[in-house]
Amino acid sequence: MFEQENECDTSSIRIAVLERDFSADQVDRLIALRQQYLNDPIYSAIGLDARRLLFARWLVQSGYLSEDC
Repeated sequence: MFEQENECDTSSIRIAVLERDFSADQVDRLIALRQQYLNDPIYSAIGLDARRLLFARWLVQSGYLSEDC
């Protein structure tokens, strides 16, 4: 039970951090994308580092991350 409560706290913190830098629509899209990755067997076969690189690529392509940041 503690793990489930801790997971909810972690999710709330993640959403709060995202909302600091992204609009509500963008946060919703990021959450949906994360759920897609978690539920898709192709992406679940990819390691965590590869998923993080995909996210970093998305940040660069969307203009949220650059060499100047």
